[in-house]
Amino acid sequence: MSDPLQPWIEKYLRGIAETHGGDLVALKWCDKSEKGQVIRLLTDAQKDAIFWGMLSDGEYSVPLKIMKDAVVEDRQLHDGALYENSIISVQKFKVVSARVPLGNNSGLGKTPRVVIECAAFGRSARNVHTKILGCPKLITSHEDFKLWEEGLDKGGGAGNSPQAQERGSIHRPTQSNASTTYYR
Repeated sequence: MSDPLQPWIEKYLRGIAETHGGDLVALKWCDKSEKGQVIRLLTDAQKDAIFWGMLSDGEYSVPLKIMKDAVVEDRQLHDGALYENSIISVQKFKVVSARVPLGNNSGLGKTPRVVIECAAFGRSARNVHTKILGCPKLITSHEDFKLWEEGLDKGGGAGNSPQAQERGSIHRPTQSNASTTYYR
């Protein structure tokens, strides 16, 4: 049986960082379907509420936020909630910066993280996996993404990539606008 996951998270996030930098508010929803595995539940998957988890493509993992309407729609189509190691296809998604639940009702993390927010998803027919596929690392284990996430938290254009600044597609911070926040 071949691995149903193909790495895509790094390429997708790199494209966002290079073209939009810290201007995540301007992002449009991506309608391309991408497959991933929910490797950790951060909130109760049994509730008709926003769901938080960790999404892996087998190479990297990133926090995942599934909007309430998508959770409710999924529960109408399927018996039972998502569970750890479920294979899903995110079908309408974008990047946001948000504080992420720590899991086990432990509250929220102190600083915002790069998150994939999903407004539509589907479950894979091959949905029964007892193990994590691949060997995913947190996306912030990659130095470029760690710096981008830290820059997004600082605001003032610190999350703008050099490529985005060179193209002029991202507002460059100056002394007069350095306190402007572009992603909130």
